[in-house]
Amino acid sequence: MVDPSAAAPLPAPDSDAFAAVVAGASATPRGVSFGRLVPTVAWLASCQGQAPARPITAARAVIVAGEHGLAHALESTAEYGPLSAFAVAATAEQANELNMGAGPAATAARAAGVSVRVVADAAAPPSGDITREDALSEEAAQEAFERGLAIADEEVDGGCDLLIPGDIGVGNSTVAAAIVGTILSKEPVAIVGPGSGADDEMWKTKVSALRDAMFRVRNFADDPWNVARLAGSADFLTLVGLCVRAAQRRTPLLIDGAFVTAALLIADRLYPGVHRWALAASMGPEHSQRFALADMDLEPLLDLQLRTGQATGALLALPLLRTGIELLAD
Repeated sequence: MVDPSAAAPLPAPDSDAFAAVVAGASATPRGVSFGRLVPTVAWLASCQGQAPARPITAARAVIVAGEHGLAHALESTAEYGPLSAFAVAATAEQANELNMGAGPAATAARAAGVSVRVVADAAAPPSGDITREDALSEEAAQEAFERGLAIADEEVDGGCDLLIPGDIGVGNSTVAAAIVGTILSKEPVAIVGPGSGADDEMWKTKVSALRDAMFRVRNFADDPWNVARLAGSADFLTLVGLCVRAAQRRTPLLIDGAFVTAALLIADRLYPGVHRWALAASMGPEHSQRFALADMDLEPLLDLQLRTGQATGALLALPLLRTGIELLAD
């Protein structure tokens, strides 16, 4: 099991750099006029440990694909019905598409000048059906978490100055809702969201599945590791590890989407303070994302209501962040 107490203390962003950017902007009417761009750029400066903030030159998107036993089970059972507007085969199809330079994230990444890494080995085998069984064994959970640590180390060692985690996986929004709902003590009907575009029957399926999954892990609300292990998946814990290591390596994170936000929430519960290294890029329609962001006191830069996954919202927000850096440095 992950033991945060055995790790070195988590570094904190540089509060002096943050204050310097804010003070510099507050000194002129023009600077004041930049509104929320000021604390956004100040956050980046604090992560970099310098003011003014330096330009982002080596951002890297890491998109983790994952298969969920929940989605497989519900696609083939009459007890609930389909979970998503997408068939489960769409996970592998979208990962392959992205590897070939196609799909929403590939398009947004090209426009933002960001390179993309697809991690597809977390996609198989599927995690357990969380309505009936544990998602992962302790060994598999630990392996997935350590994979995320290693990926972040590889990217930072390679010169990455901003990490953009993303996800691909049919059933991701339901898994995120189960985890956030359990951690924050929300009812299934309050935490459930539309996913990829659920109709009324799919929404009922999601509520039923959430009810059963959350009931199974109800006694672990104060144990974020086991909530993630029992109700998550390998790709989820890979993203948790990536977020943790990014904070440990003083590397800022640009996040969006319910699944990645839920991973950040677990990372922050395991290692308090991880969220200070993250900027929320865009709000989506998932209630779990809204609740998780509020719990971490993160306010999204944009409200695009995207449900495409693949870090698309973060990739679309990056040019705005880059422009903000230039505006405040001018």
